[in-house]
Amino acid sequence: MPEDTPGGRALKFYASQRIRVSRVGQYKEGNEILGTEVQFRIVKNKIAPPFQSGKTILTFAKGINRPAEIIEVGGSIGAIDIEGRTQYLTVEDPSKFEDEFEVIDGRVKLGTSKKDCIEALENNEDLFNEASKRVQEIMRIKREGGEIIDPHAEDIVDAEADDIFSV
Repeated sequence: MPEDTPGGRALKFYASQRIRVSRVGQYKEGNEILGTEVQFRIVKNKIAPPFQSGKTILTFAKGINRPAEIIEVGGSIGAIDIEGRTQYLTVEDPSKFEDEFEVIDGRVKLGTSKKDCIEALENNEDLFNEASKRVQEIMRIKREGGEIIDPHAEDIVDAEADDIFSV
């Protein structure tokens, strides 16, 4: 159903931003429903580009699930490597996480399902901070129009943390 927003004093016209939120599915653990997966679309935005969209998980009694958001955004922009169903996070010092997680080629294995990856970030604050920092850095580089270099490319032998990204 098409919608026009010509103007006026009604909230629909007066607001600077309008977001349409729709339920996509449920966030479950076994038979227990923990939250709702929602899709949102920016219908109107006077202060930034409109018509953006995204997905996130709203966990009951907590709100927006930040680890789920990082997994979703990180996978879509390349901050989190996805190979089949398995998701990996490239970190500066993978030896910090060897006790809790499997480390393969300098990458921390988060899990083989979305739920496992979310739990990994929820249970380890350092890993959550590393993932968040990586997602923010890649988003900043993309906003500025820079190019992201794959840290696992064969021609890179000893890359420092600053050398992974080129602007």
